[in-house]
Amino acid sequence: MRKNTVLIIALTCVVISIVLMLLPISAVLVFAPNPAKRLIKTFSYFDMIVLGYGNVFPLLTAVLSIVLLIILLWTILSQSHSRKRERSLTICSIICVITSVLSLLLFGGISIAGIAIFILLLLSTILEFRLFYRSIK
Repeated sequence: MRKNTVLIIALTCVVISIVLMLLPISAVLVFAPNPAKRLIKTFSYFDMIVLGYGNVFPLLTAVLSIVLLIILLWTILSQSHSRKRERSLTICSIICVITSVLSLLLFGGISIAGIAIFILLLLSTILEFRLFYRSIK
């Protein structure tokens, strides 16, 4: 596949994941009012309530996804080839995947939207890595 085609597929994955982050079912918080009862509430990745309860990873994932979207657009629209831009794109997407999985695992709440966000960001990272680092052995 051509370079721009792969980058457009990666861009589509990032855009879909950002749309899923905007939904109020993506970030899960588990509350325990007493030892026998658990209360599960869902929020958007951009909701400050999630940050207020100590889960910094959804907001960090959302902000890094927007940065990733901007760098991807810049890479697709630019005419020049920049190794630094490709490296920053790969690093940003790897950090985005790591924060996404940490959000799912560390705070005890997993949602379908959260899993879909992780899978889409991982797919985008794999596509970028295969495109830019194909010749590394």
